[in-house]
Parts: sequence; C-alpha cells; structure tokens
Amino acid sequence: MTQLVPALRSMDLVKAGVEGWWGDITHMVKLATGEVTYGDYSVGVPANLGAESCAVLATYWVTFAIFLYFVDKYVLPPFSRFMVGDELSKDSEGGKTGTPLRVKYSIAVRELAFYAFSTTVHIWLYALRHQWAWPSGFHLLYQHRDDIFVEREMRFTAFFETTWYMVTVVFLFMDFKRKDFAVMVAHHLITIALIWTSWQPSHVHTGAVVIMLHNPSDVLLQLAKLCSYKAWAPFDTIFFVLLAISWPILRLYAFPLFIKEAFTHEVLVENWQPVNALGSWLLAALVPLHLYWFVLILKVIVKAVTGGGLKDNREEGDGVDSVKAKETKKTA
Repeated sequence: MTQLVPALRSMDLVKAGVEGWWGDITHMVKLATGEVTYGDYSVGVPANLGAESCAVLATYWVTFAIFLYFVDKYVLPPFSRFMVGDELSKDSEGGKTGTPLRVKYSIAVRELAFYAFSTTVHIWLYALRHQWAWPSGFHLLYQHRDDIFVEREMRFTAFFETTWYMVTVVFLFMDFKRKDFAVMVAHHLITIALIWTSWQPSHVHTGAVVIMLHNPSDVLLQLAKLCSYKAWAPFDTIFFVLLAISWPILRLYAFPLFIKEAFTHEVLVENWQPVNALGSWLLAALVPLHLYWFVLILKVIVKAVTGGGLKDNREEGDGVDSVKAKETKKTA
C-alpha cells in the first residue's frame, strides 16, 4: 500500500496540472467574450513555485509542444511552399547546400504568429490598464503587494510565454543554425529563468513588463524578414526601419530603466533576497545581448545604404534569400 502513495500523489499532480491548464484556457476565452471580468480574484491562482504550479507549467509545455509539432509538420510546410516555392538545393555562394527558403519562411511565420499574439494579449491585459506597464510607473512594480493569489489571466500569459521559450530553445538546435546561435540559446535560457523566478508573491507583474519590452520588436523583425523573403519592397524596408527605431527605445532605453528599478529595490537594500537579486542580475545579463543584436541591425542599415540590400546578416551564406533571388538564379 505504501508503494501506491507516490503513484497516487503523482496522479493527483497530473490531474491538478491538466485542470489548471484547462481552467486558464477557458478563462481566457470567457474573458475575450466578456463572460468574466478582468482582475477577478475570486478565480485567482496561487503565485508560487510549488508542485502544483510546476504541474500546470508541465501541462502547458506538453500541449504546446504537441501543437507546435503538428503546425510545423502539417500546416507551415505547404503554406510556405505555396508562398515561396519548392525547396532550394544549393547555396547562392560557393555552391554549398543551403537552407531552403521555405524553411526560413516557415520559421518566420511561426515566430510572427506567437509574438503578434503575445504582444496583442499583453497590450490588451496590461499596457492599456496599468501604469506599472509604462516606464513612468516602473517603480510601482516594487511597492509591497499581497500577491499570494493573482489574476488567472496573469498565469496564462506568464506560463504561455515560459512554455514558448522552453519549446523553442529545443527548436534552436533543430532549425538551421544562424550566426547568433549561442547568443540566442543564452537569451532563451535567461528569459525562461527570469519569467519563472518572477512567478512568486509581489513579482509576477515584473515578468509581464519584461515580455512587453521585448516582443514588439520581434514582431517587426519577423514582418521585415517575411517581406524580404518575398521581395515585397518597400514593406521590408518599412518594417525594418520600425524595428531599428523600436529596438533602442524598448531594449536600450526603457529596459535599462526597468533594470534600474529592480536593482534599487532588490539588490541595493539591506534585507535583499538571493532569488530577487538573481532576477535583477539576469535582467542585466540581457543588455549585452541587446547591444550585440543592435550592432547587427546597424550593420544591415550600413549595407542597405551602400547598395547591399536588406538581409538578416545572421543568415548570410545560407542559401537564397528571396523569391526574386531564386528566380534570378534560375534564369542565370
């Protein structure tokens, strides 16, 4: 009988994870249709790193991984083949085997879908409702709050985002390798740690701000890449210019302001907590990565101005870059 106890506890956790995940999904649907109201703490969930939270996150991960596998295998390939044509077998430089353009297109569509959805949800739930979501109100994030229970929609956004990075950090090893592969892996791992460690009393809102300061630029990046792959001028240039403007504003100005508040309230205090201090240092660790990518953006600008055209320079030497380039190669 004693041997059954761990198994029964495991089954209880699995059940709690599935019920928590399904409750979050149905809550978001009801919130979108107006059946429930925002910020209803009567259906709140615990903000802690306990076994039940881990079980819910594990359910998010399993269901999202299955969903993305289905989309990547059965939806994106035919769609991308329709948009940019069949597989390209040779690199445009040196005759090496390159990554098919439709594969790059599929990845960009996948990332655009996620980042656009996430950005829209965060603006709807937080940016349009709360002062703490804006730089002028970052200090409000660190005022004492009794966040043992938080809004159910807050768990959905936090766990949905964490799951995305948990799944896509695996995809980084499966997709074609860009020049910034190691930087991307470091970024994903730091982001997972940041969002997960923020899931504790009085800190859940900081995770939402981290997401809101990052995802809009990713939306613009993927739009610029998709237009570039299709050779849709001038839309590729327009989206890239917007990316070049948003990046320093969100990631090199607003984000350091957020880090300043984190260090002021979590590190430079007498009774600092190791977990909170770790979160502040992880935030700071993202800044060099942002600077690295901004240098790449500036290089693209210089190359475009000097007549080299717009291209994600992390993918240089990795196959044909657009439908137009493909057609030119065929005629040649």
